[in-house]
Amino acid sequence: MSSRRLPRDRDRFANMALLMGSTGSGKSRFINKLKEGATLESHSLYSYIEGTSSCQIVQTRIGRTNIAVVDSPGFNDTRMSDTEVLAEIASVLSCQYLLENKLKLRGILYLRDITKARMEGSDVRTLELFSKLIGKEAFPHVVFVTTKWGLLDERSLRVAEREMELKEDFWKEMILEGSYVTRFQDTKDSAEGIISQIVGDANPVILQIQHELVDKDMELAATSAGTVLAPIVEERLGASQTKIQRFQDRLEGETNNTRQSSVLLEIRKAEKERDQAQADKDRLTKKVGTDLKSRINVSETWQGALRTIFTVLGAALSVVSVTGTTCIIM
Repeated sequence: MSSRRLPRDRDRFANMALLMGSTGSGKSRFINKLKEGATLESHSLYSYIEGTSSCQIVQTRIGRTNIAVVDSPGFNDTRMSDTEVLAEIASVLSCQYLLENKLKLRGILYLRDITKARMEGSDVRTLELFSKLIGKEAFPHVVFVTTKWGLLDERSLRVAEREMELKEDFWKEMILEGSYVTRFQDTKDSAEGIISQIVGDANPVILQIQHELVDKDMELAATSAGTVLAPIVEERLGASQTKIQRFQDRLEGETNNTRQSSVLLEIRKAEKERDQAQADKDRLTKKVGTDLKSRINVSETWQGALRTIFTVLGAALSVVSVTGTTCIIM
């Protein structure tokens, strides 16, 4: 692995696009069609080296325009809680907003796997989180992207009904406010065309959560998106504490050694659930924007700014240069 100096072109990554969607919606596939080999494991421009999931920023060029595409971790991920995902996305977006003169957010892609037969409760909650994170004023900068069409017969009446249901029911409110829908056809041209649509907008977009965290210095729990998760976290915390007490009461009256061991295992499992819920509650109390204001030098070059972002977020920096050479900056 060789080390190279980053290109010093201050304008190279002026345009930024954000990818969101549930885990399994096809974000990785979309990224790899934009830039071959830009996998989540090791080939993104800037990525967390350690951890179960991460935001990644992948550099690509469409025509003469250089783009930084942010691939965010998906909600409903088995490796991260939704609160962890929201906290990470909030940190990256707060950093970008503080550095908006260097990195201008042009739009948001929300990916949806068209092969999923129906919108489940978790999908509805993810969409609610997304809309509250984005905010109504940013809806015109949102593109709903349906993916995995190659796995279905596009002429099927059932598939057409599925797409229509998304447009006329679940996405209707946002579409009426300016969002639009397109299909990803699993090709480089299709991916580039979708990105070009949002980069072509003249004005950069500022999201609701950026205003709330940076301009208003709010706790994550008090943001529009945070209010969706806060009661869920409280419910998890209360349920785990109740479970612990119930098993402890059972243990006191248990004399059989085998059953005692079984109850002890259940107590440890419930304690882990409690600790995870408490950690999520603590995350929601953080003032992400306030903290980042004191730690980011807004006068840096974009290269220095992105180094700062990932230092602040506690990660090493993985860089893939234009020639594909990778280096690690600690």
